[in-house]
Amino acid sequence: MFKKKPTTGSLYAVAAGEMLSLSELDEPVFSQRMIGDGYAVLPDDGRIFAPVSGTVINIFESQHAVGFKMENGLEILLHMGIDTAGLKGAPFKLQVREGDKVNSTTRIAEVDLAQIRQEGKETTMVVVLTNMAQVEHLLIEVHGHVEPGEEIGVATAVE
Repeated sequence: MFKKKPTTGSLYAVAAGEMLSLSELDEPVFSQRMIGDGYAVLPDDGRIFAPVSGTVINIFESQHAVGFKMENGLEILLHMGIDTAGLKGAPFKLQVREGDKVNSTTRIAEVDLAQIRQEGKETTMVVVLTNMAQVEHLLIEVHGHVEPGEEIGVATAVE
């Protein structure tokens, strides 16, 4: 009959670095969870990977953010750096396009972290579930240092 879509999907570290809670960020939009809940990674280097398995649904014109949709319908925003939209894409070399299928081993971008710092911005990579009304449960299980593609938690969609 009808194939039931999965309700739970894995969340992955987007870079090698230190896991952070959104509440630790110095940006109220993220720290106060105005656009959704999630996690962040302070990266050791500029290799940035997909936070979920799914499809790229949106790439911001300024190249600083990429939207994804998981099979369970949850939508995820990867925001590269804090307050980086004004950099007009300069530090970001995206390696995906809208419509691409991704998983934890898919490199999303190569980011020039030094250039972001030179502009006085933070390099923190922020991952936010943006359609929180569809999220039944969010569990982030890993803290401390992470490696790209490491499963750090799960997100369950409302059935």
